[in-house]
Amino acid sequence: MWIKEFNGQLTTSWVENVNFLFKQDKIYIMDNHLCAAWCWMNQIEEVQNNNLIHIDRHYDLLYHSNIVKKVIIEPKINLKKLSFLEYENLSIKDSTGSLIKVFKWDNYILNLKEVYNNYYWKTIFSTFDFANPNPEFISKEINFIDFLNNIDDYINEIPNYNWILNIDIDYFFNTLNTKRIKVFSDEFIYEFANKVKSIIQNLSVITFCLSPECCGGWENSLSVMKIFCDVLSIDFNLEVTTPL
Repeated sequence: MWIKEFNGQLTTSWVENVNFLFKQDKIYIMDNHLCAAWCWMNQIEEVQNNNLIHIDRHYDLLYHSNIVKKVIIEPKINLKKLSFLEYENLSIKDSTGSLIKVFKWDNYILNLKEVYNNYYWKTIFSTFDFANPNPEFISKEINFIDFLNNIDDYINEIPNYNWILNIDIDYFFNTLNTKRIKVFSDEFIYEFANKVKSIIQNLSVITFCLSPECCGGWENSLSVMKIFCDVLSIDFNLEVTTPL
C-alpha cells in the first residue's frame, strides 16, 4: 500500500524531497532515506535496544541536536504518534525565514537517537566510507562478503531483539570519471537479495531506499530494486506518467 502515494512524476529526491513511500507487510520502499526512521517507529513498538544493519554507500550519520531539541523534544512531540505527513513536515526556519526539514536523507539515524537516547543497541554498518563516520555509534563495520556469509550469525547472537535492515540501492553504484556506474553484477545482487530472503523471518522491519541521484538516475535505481522485488515477492510498481 502507499503511505505517500506516487503521483506519476519522477521529480528530484535529493536531500529532503519525498516522491513516495510504499509498504508491504514489514517491507518499506522509499526514494528518500529520510523516511526510514518513521518506518521503524511505525513497525516497532520499542524505543530502546533495537539492532540496526545499515547497508549503504554512505554512513548517514549527521545529526542536528539543537534543531531536534527545539522542534521535537522541547515541545514534547511524540514522534511515534505522528502520521508520515506530520513527520515529513517537521521543520524549522533558518535565518532567512526559509523552512528546513528536521529529517533529511543523511541525519535520520542519529536524529532519532537524539529523541530516544537508547533506541539502538547493536549497530552493524557496511558502507564505502562516504560521509560522516561515527566510530562511537557503530558496533561493527563489515564488507559485502561478510554480509553474505555471516549476517545470520550476527543476528542469531541476539535473536530476541528487534532487527532493522536498512538498505540503500546506491550501495551497488559508484563514481568513475564523474559517471555513476553499477559496480556489482546482477548475479551478485540476486545473491544479496536471496541472503535477505533467508534472514527475513528474523527481521522486524526492512527499509529500501532508491536514492536515484546517487545511482545515476531513476532507471538505474529502479532496475536494482526490481531484483529485490522479484526475489522477495514485493508487489511494487511505479506507474510513471512522465519519462525517466
